[in-house]
Amino acid sequence: MYKSFFDHVICKTGLHSVTAFLSFYCILSMPTTAHAADKEFINKSCPEFLDILQHESGKNPVSESVGPNVGKWVRWSGKVVAIEETLWGAEAGIKCSEGGRKNDVTFSIDSKQALTVGQHVSFVGQIDGYSEASGILLNKADIKGAQNESLTSQCADSTAKAGNSPIPISPRATNPGSAPGNLSAFTRQDRMKSFISRYLRANENKEINEVLSFYGDTVDYYTYGKVSKNYIWKDKETFFRSWRRLSYSLADDLRIVNSDSPDMILITFTFDFTMETPTKTIRATAKNTWGIADYDGSPRIISEKQTRINRNSF
Repeated sequence: MYKSFFDHVICKTGLHSVTAFLSFYCILSMPTTAHAADKEFINKSCPEFLDILQHESGKNPVSESVGPNVGKWVRWSGKVVAIEETLWGAEAGIKCSEGGRKNDVTFSIDSKQALTVGQHVSFVGQIDGYSEASGILLNKADIKGAQNESLTSQCADSTAKAGNSPIPISPRATNPGSAPGNLSAFTRQDRMKSFISRYLRANENKEINEVLSFYGDTVDYYTYGKVSKNYIWKDKETFFRSWRRLSYSLADDLRIVNSDSPDMILITFTFDFTMETPTKTIRATAKNTWGIADYDGSPRIISEKQTRINRNSF
């Protein structure tokens, strides 16, 4: 039995004789959407853009290098390496270059999209920021096509001489009642744990703009009452300058409870942290209580309280 029409053609005619046909097929599969007049596209492939960021990271944090490109659009392709649920929806992690990073690009997906880990996809999206954990964050991403790896490899081989990148075919139809990828394995507990972990990593790396992206416009902040993001920025900036090194370790005691407000949930969690200067080290444990609200489909912290459990200085 032949696995596909292409296997049948190759077996009957030989690979070389079908190369032209595959090139023609891949060309026909290319998206035909033109650049919208109101959209500024980055004229770089995903690997090229990542190389530029890596080169500039010696001068500025990667998040600062991405900053001038926020709001611009990209038309890229890559391999799905992760499908995870966030607080209010699913996210796809895309790998489009070699390297140790888990994800190069992350964007929200429709839970009905029948994506699976290992698929190659092409997508159009708007750069929304950068995260150490998630790579380049895209807003308003639209998947233009998805296909299995074997067909992508055939397209890549057949179009390489023409200098074209392989363009995926249309997405597969969703089977009614089936969850895409491994989404069913994730719970709200997992989504919030991921949210907290990304926040703590951003603090470890002192990425102040990334940290601020986790907050709402107004926050009931520790004992200071309701404050603006500008207030939080000044507080974090002072804190980051005071300590040479920060590290955090999240405990396995996350609890999620409903609040009196239908627009907010409360979460509590414990974490260990270390703060170091050249002459002093502090190790402590704290318990945080956050109020989380929905900001246009994304979770944001609108209340933050903390209780110190222990503290040791060296």
